[in-house]
Amino acid sequence: MTVINTNIKSVIAANSLKINGREMANAMEQLSTGKRINSASDDAAGLAITQSMTAQSRGLNTAVRNANDAISMAQTAEGALIEVSNMLQRMRELAVQASTGTISTTQRTYLANEANALADQIDSTIANTRWNGISVLSNASMTTGIDIQISDAGASLSLAKTGAVTDATAAANGVSTWTLALGANHGFAQNDVVFVTATSAVGGVTLSHKVTLLSANQNAPGSITFSATGITGGALTNQTGGGTVVVTKLNTSALLTLKGESLATVAKTTLLETGASDMADAAKSSAAIAKIDTGLEAVNKARATLGASVNRLTSVVDNLTNVSQNLIESRSRILDTDYAAATTELARTQIIQQAGMAVLAQANQQPQAVLSLLRA
Repeated sequence: MTVINTNIKSVIAANSLKINGREMANAMEQLSTGKRINSASDDAAGLAITQSMTAQSRGLNTAVRNANDAISMAQTAEGALIEVSNMLQRMRELAVQASTGTISTTQRTYLANEANALADQIDSTIANTRWNGISVLSNASMTTGIDIQISDAGASLSLAKTGAVTDATAAANGVSTWTLALGANHGFAQNDVVFVTATSAVGGVTLSHKVTLLSANQNAPGSITFSATGITGGALTNQTGGGTVVVTKLNTSALLTLKGESLATVAKTTLLETGASDMADAAKSSAAIAKIDTGLEAVNKARATLGASVNRLTSVVDNLTNVSQNLIESRSRILDTDYAAATTELARTQIIQQAGMAVLAQANQQPQAVLSLLRA
């Protein structure tokens, strides 16, 4: 059948050119951006997977920085403790020297003056050693510790619950034990580490604490018993309503608590008599040796604990770096352009484009054959 109004061959050629042009544009986009997936339509599943991998990779890299920062913090603390240990060693020498009867009272006073100066400096070192504004040798840092996020995983699980404090006893700024009523099957267990917050004051106290559960009764009506220290803002009292408490179970595997040992035994008031130095008296100097030994033991424990944490953090950094490296490689296989394949595809589509244009030109010429029939 010979027709003029509808040139099917031309339509077929034009449609093929349109499809080929889209494929050629996609190949050019991949080559120009370096990405195989530039929009969700390129590979919907691949895009979702790579976005998840990107989030995990960035989280891992941040966790590596957290661990490295923690290493620096621990090294700062340990470096200060080296100086504290050196001063304690010197104080012990002074105590041993002052406890002998071969020196005069005046000479013993000289030893006392040096001991006092060293003790003052120990107190100053503990109070003023900071890293990024954080007092790393404070009682809180050394005993309670500083939580370090060492994973890209969330710091808390989705087990947040709410309830009202039903029974509580606590002294202001002291140890508190209190119970929070929850529904049955609340999901908490004894020794779970949780973070407790209150949207408003509960019994006159605004709660914001990380605590360990003493008990968790999962039977109806359900309850959790907490033990916390350092409650501030007043005494926690019994309350049957009001301030809503939110309890979130922490993912402790994602946290490392960087801490040392209590340094209370190296305080001047513990090492030496208040207002005077034990070194001024032979008998007290002899007794001071034992106090200094106790202080040295505390410093040694703190340094050993910090050193163990640094070793663990170093392993954390190595492991996270390895995981991140492999994750990035996996993401690259999905997301990045394979230039060998993309350039091959571009060459193919360019050749088809040229051929298609030639075919379209021929298809557009065919209706003119009708003129030869009309001339006849």
